[in-house]
Amino acid sequence: MIEKIRYQHLSTAFQLFFIIGLLLSGLLIYWLFSPGIYFFKMLGITNNNHQIAADIPFYAIIRNYLPDILWVVALNQTAILLREKIGQFNFCLLIV
Repeated sequence: MIEKIRYQHLSTAFQLFFIIGLLLSGLLIYWLFSPGIYFFKMLGITNNNHQIAADIPFYAIIRNYLPDILWVVALNQTAILLREKIGQFNFCLLIV
């Protein structure tokens, strides 16, 4: 019988590593596909070798939706981690 892996059995360090990995993956996608956003200009990070053509619909989906999906998953995982560590209270207040 296959047992379900419960989220509580994962260590806090692994959960934080997973959350940071999701956030960095979103930033990497933005840096590869949209290097001219204000956040990168503010930090002084440039990508002059921007060779990925985003004219293909698949790349447009990756550029426009994937980073946001990754950041929403990271936010959700952060809320779950905080709920486990802080205690039981309104889950909606964690997200806001």
